[in-house]
Amino acid sequence: MKRFHVLLLAFVLLIFSFSPQSIFASSNAKTEITYNPDGSYVITTLNISYTAAYSTSKTASKTASKTAVAYSPNGSKICTFTVTGTFEINSGSSVSCTSVSYSKNIYDSTWNFISASTSRNNSSSSKASASAKGYFKNATGGSQTLTPTVYCDKNGNIS
Repeated sequence: MKRFHVLLLAFVLLIFSFSPQSIFASSNAKTEITYNPDGSYVITTLNISYTAAYSTSKTASKTASKTAVAYSPNGSKICTFTVTGTFEINSGSSVSCTSVSYSKNIYDSTWNFISASTSRNNSSSSKASASAKGYFKNATGGSQTLTPTVYCDKNGNIS
């Protein structure tokens, strides 16, 4: 039995030695729901990926995305809009947003993507943000504006 445990431990160590680096990456997901007066709703999910550990220069990079998914009053998915921001954290003393981008998907053919804009805010050394605003309209004149924003503070806390 002792030999079996030793072999099992050796096997596990062997598997992890050949695994890609991403297996050790940390990821978190946080979700919130916003209900609209017409019965439609938006589910927003935050996903965090740690892209690099602190290096000798005491900086770290984190990439986070926030996805807003719009649903009709009957519960069918209309569209998704995602903002992705990359943040550079300097050893707990400052943070900056180094890039921001967006992506979109439409699931209901009666809806169209109209326009989008992105922005990043580095005005405070203690907090930075990456945001995007997406406009969608349907054939009957309905509209949906999705505005996900990702924040990162100087300690690397993402919200």
